[in-house]
Amino acid sequence: MKKFTILYFAVLAIIMFSCATNFKNSYKLLDKNAPQLEAQVFAKGIISKDKRFEQACSFSPDGREFYFSYTDGEWKKSTLVRVDVTAPLQQDSISITESDYQSDQFIDASGENIYVSSLLHTGGIWHADIYTAKRKPVEKKWGEAQQLLDPVNSIMCEWHPTLTNKGVIYFASERGSDHANANLYKATPKGDDYTLEKLDSSINTKYNETDPLIAPDESFLIFASNRPNGISEADMFLKDNDYEESDLYICFNKGNNKWTAPKNMGKGINTSEWEFAPALSPDGKYLFFTRRLKFKTTEPSKIYWVSTKIIEQMRE
Repeated sequence: MKKFTILYFAVLAIIMFSCATNFKNSYKLLDKNAPQLEAQVFAKGIISKDKRFEQACSFSPDGREFYFSYTDGEWKKSTLVRVDVTAPLQQDSISITESDYQSDQFIDASGENIYVSSLLHTGGIWHADIYTAKRKPVEKKWGEAQQLLDPVNSIMCEWHPTLTNKGVIYFASERGSDHANANLYKATPKGDDYTLEKLDSSINTKYNETDPLIAPDESFLIFASNRPNGISEADMFLKDNDYEESDLYICFNKGNNKWTAPKNMGKGINTSEWEFAPALSPDGKYLFFTRRLKFKTTEPSKIYWVSTKIIEQMRE
């Protein structure tokens, strides 16, 4: 009997460990039809619904939760949604701030802190800042949001926070512009504060650079840009019109805060429509992003996914 009891608990422990590990690929509970190097709509009818304008998405680091936001045809409101991957049809709208526009959510490596872009409408003027909230240990809900202070937020708009495993924040900011364009910044923790750095001119141009996704180990950076013809500013004399509006680009960390020249991620991802809001699966095997016809549209936008093997191909 004693041997049976030991064996029973050993098997149970293996099963529990296996289940905990498998949550890292929990996205397969939402969509079992995994893509290769050509992006496809993610979780049709469950996440990507026919008449809904989905936008930014992300996972909790343990893979148990999937977050996304949805907006409207004029991008005036944005609702934040939490999905338990084991019960994906139960989609709960949540509020981190009191705004009717919450998006660009990201949960840090600890799983205990969420970062959200929140838009406030004041006297006809819109202004977005980055907020953070801690997870309540008992209720497993998010606590009261705190607005990040200078140097992260400014008098202009800040969008789409994304963090490394060490808590370094990459984000887009419209500081120094007229709400038309953003650039990418890096905020490194220093005690209770941050040191701020604007990414170099190989990444930031006079056009719009936004929606960064930093690799957990900071080895690569993916972002959206509307630079002309889907190419770098240095190569604008080329006449390649395959890509327009907003495309995803990737660059690789060379060390010492230097990056390779950004590459357009190509036809497996980019089209003549808008591609933006990149995110990674918890196991790093898939890249997620949103595709929208144009800024104002009656055509619902959708979340897509593609194998991150496409990243390794671009690294070569």
